[in-house]
Amino acid sequence: MYIVGNGRVITQDDKNPYIENGAVVIKEDEIIEVGNFNDLRKKYSDAEIIDADDGIIMPGLINTHMHIYSSFARGMDIKGSTRNFDEILKNLWWKVDKSLSLDDIEYSAYATYMESIKNGVTTVIDHHASPMAITGSLERIAKVADHLGIRTSLCYEVSDRDGIEKAEEGLRENIEFIKYVDRKNSDMIKGMFGIHASFTVSNETLEKCKKAMENIDVGY
Repeated sequence: MYIVGNGRVITQDDKNPYIENGAVVIKEDEIIEVGNFNDLRKKYSDAEIIDADDGIIMPGLINTHMHIYSSFARGMDIKGSTRNFDEILKNLWWKVDKSLSLDDIEYSAYATYMESIKNGVTTVIDHHASPMAITGSLERIAKVADHLGIRTSLCYEVSDRDGIEKAEEGLRENIEFIKYVDRKNSDMIKGMFGIHASFTVSNETLEKCKKAMENIDVGY
């Protein structure tokens, strides 16, 4: 059992939204009580104390839209015009994601998740792309999240921008990953079905995705 205390607690409880000298009591993977630090320290005298050092204690942040593959783009010099969204995609993002290997994806995941944890983000929802390393990419990312202990939900962006074969490989990656997380049965890792955007996905590919989602036999 742990007590995270000696900090200012933001509770998200309308009746008691803020505790000046607050604490959170954690048993295994469950928060069992929130309240005054001194009171909780006396009540749970055997608990290990984690000193927040007068910092903020609050629920974890959720990153609802992330592209882990973009980690390597920081500080990158963009060659060519970037006058609009299409040109940014072609001159930056689609060059980055096409250059990634499975090892690169793993390192990108470590960089993203470690920075997330450092800044109080406990859940990351990611829409992944790596056209030259599709198969197995989501499981690679998931294993990094599992190693670092952060909650994540992942999918692969199905797109026709690199041809029908790549679109179908992306479709299969979503299906296999959703089955993988179903077998894993973890509250920390979940799978979604990803589709890029209307301007890179044909009606035929959308129909394939629809049928695939209808036919995935999983427990959730």
